Amino acid sequence: MHAFDHLIDLANLRGVLDLRCQLHGNWALDHPRLPAGQASYHILLRGECRLEFAGQPPRRLRAGEILLLPRSDSHLLQADQTGRVRTPPSPYQEPGRIPLLRIGQGGEGFEMLCGRIHYSPGATLLEALPDVLVVPAGEAMQGRLAAVVELMRLEAEGEEVANQVMVDGLSVILFTLVMRAYLQEQHELPGIFALLRDRRLGKAALALLADLSREWPVEALAAEANMSRSSFMRSFTQLAGTSPGALVTRLRLERAQQLLLGTAMSIGAIALEVGYPSQASFSRVFRQHLGESPAAFRQRKRG
Repeated sequence: MHAFDHLIDLANLRGVLDLRCQLHGNWALDHPRLPAGQASYHILLRGECRLEFAGQPPRRLRAGEILLLPRSDSHLLQADQTGRVRTPPSPYQEPGRIPLLRIGQGGEGFEMLCGRIHYSPGATLLEALPDVLVVPAGEAMQGRLAAVVELMRLEAEGEEVANQVMVDGLSVILFTLVMRAYLQEQHELPGIFALLRDRRLGKAALALLADLSREWPVEALAAEANMSRSSFMRSFTQLAGTSPGALVTRLRLERAQQLLLGTAMSIGAIALEVGYPSQASFSRVFRQHLGESPAAFRQRKRG
């Protein structure tokens, strides 16, 4: 597996296409911040709009572009800067079709698909992405990404059996392709992405991701990178923005959460699976970082 396959697996991605929008006139839609563990996306199918995001200058978006907000921070989409924020009408829910939000009528208007990606809160993959990510129209409308967008549009507008299941599944594929486009475009990547791109440090990171049950002292990771301990520590911390030990713990806890929710494994077995010699040591680290015991976490999440 590629290192990014491991990160995607740990993130526990699940997609949802919420709405198809047909907007006319001087519209404006305010999107409040969503709870942790959700990313928002907007696929612009027709027309243009203006994006306002706190801390960044307004940005014009056009048809063919894809907007992804990995942490679903509050943002405003509007026809232009004079658009008035208002409470939108309730989406029209026709049996067997994706909900439609329609504002105004006449003219070509603006169309988009809006959805979310659910993920494990604090997932390393999502934490390394910027607050706002836009795939330009030229890239979005080529190859696999264009094919996925077109299939999502067809499914969203149709009423075939299981269209919601289709678009929800395609949402995860869309996210993966958007992330791939971002990684290919960026020359200076942050955090875990910078680590994985490095020729030597990437080998150590891949070895770690491939076997979280193994003991991983710094010396073992440095050996995977064919580097001295001191050089490895210095280069790792500079690129990843965190220490090797902190990353090991973070990835182990992500895997532990995945196993607690997705399997019936005992907590003792999970402890061994993620590299802890005993249930007690695992529970201590889990509580220290997540504020509750593994058993309480499992019970709370499962309900």
